[in-house]
Amino acid sequence: MATTVVHSVGPGKDYSSLAAWQAAQARDLVSLDQVEQCDYYAMNDTNMPVDLTGWTTDATRKLIIQGAASDITAGNRYKFTTERCRAYVEPTSGYAVYSNVRYCDLINIQFHTPTTGSIKRCLQFNNQYTAGLTRVIGCILKTNNLAAHSFIRTAYFYSNMEVYNCLYFNEGGAGSNYNSFMVLGGETDPATSIKLYSNTIIGASSIVNNGSSIPANKLVLRNVVGQSIQTAWYQGSAMTTNCDYCVGNVASVPGAHSYSNISDVAFIDSPNFDYRLDPEDVRCIDLGETLGSPYNVDIMGSTRPGLSAYDIGFYEVVAVPSILLNKTTLTLVAYEGQSAEKTFTIENDGESGSTLNYTITDDAAWLSSLPASGSCTTETDTITVTADSTGLAVGEYSGTITVTDTAADDSPQEIEVTFNVMEETPSDEIIYAENPRRWKK
Repeated sequence: MATTVVHSVGPGKDYSSLAAWQAAQARDLVSLDQVEQCDYYAMNDTNMPVDLTGWTTDATRKLIIQGAASDITAGNRYKFTTERCRAYVEPTSGYAVYSNVRYCDLINIQFHTPTTGSIKRCLQFNNQYTAGLTRVIGCILKTNNLAAHSFIRTAYFYSNMEVYNCLYFNEGGAGSNYNSFMVLGGETDPATSIKLYSNTIIGASSIVNNGSSIPANKLVLRNVVGQSIQTAWYQGSAMTTNCDYCVGNVASVPGAHSYSNISDVAFIDSPNFDYRLDPEDVRCIDLGETLGSPYNVDIMGSTRPGLSAYDIGFYEVVAVPSILLNKTTLTLVAYEGQSAEKTFTIENDGESGSTLNYTITDDAAWLSSLPASGSCTTETDTITVTADSTGLAVGEYSGTITVTDTAADDSPQEIEVTFNVMEETPSDEIIYAENPRRWKK
């Protein structure tokens, strides 16, 4: 198995920019039997662009650029925010990443554009290998119609590409400068396959603008939602595509299971650029096509389907769990140097089909719970709480047990714990319950 070598890019990291990392690290990964993983951190607006050249890769020894896990939380994974891994589309070159690498993954990075400038592209791929795979997964591009950028531009791209769980949105503003989500140019090799799966596209001129001779049905679209599309689903040269289970506000969205002229897809908070599906949406939820791995998770890492069938778009609405505890307080008593145990139970009181994945923590050194984590759907889990008086003086102590599941609608839940440590009875004394006096032996 190939060894994974990790480098970091960001303030105070291994390299200050992707360009510096590329210049220092570009190498033959195949002969070295390595995977190069570049963890990308939050950056300022001067760290771009990067030309990915000089790498030799194959299907197992490839190049991975991904958003640093510490930058990404459940609250910002789906939304453009300034505190997480973000890359700037440099106005002079007009791209953030240029690549001719045979095998390359870009994962969980957000991109944004300047507010002025001509129409450019965010990601430029010029891979002329007849075999290879470029993947763009869980990425976000925030652009504006003053300097609208396409998300992806290809030129004589003979390889294969997969773009899934991505969000493109035009934040608006004065003007009418729109661009397509993807612009194709020069795809003539019959092996070329481009898959656009489970993407959400807002405010583009079209989903795909074709300037190539891509072979028939080599462009595959599934579970794509397009809203505020300005011109048409496709622009440019005519092409035969394999498109189905898509939703758009324009006429003639291809596919027997697609829906055209739909402009009222319900998002949670589109004015503030939160394009997760509202749980009450009727246009996209449960209307997608079932896709196999690795397309069976959404941008949040939630397993598809969340309810009864796949949703359309980058976000999957899932059945929401709830935490039900049978106790809110516990009182334990022990003599000095001894411990005491009690139990409580956890149930999932959420929506049908949901799973509660809980974690149990506490705020006292003398307090513990086992098991400290678990999951439940319809069953009841019993948790054993132990209070240990070792090292504690006689007296009363308080602590809190917290049960958490970030997906639950009532997380966290707490149990207040009282622990009374008592003075141990001397061994040479007898206590008679019917007589409170102590009798010496």
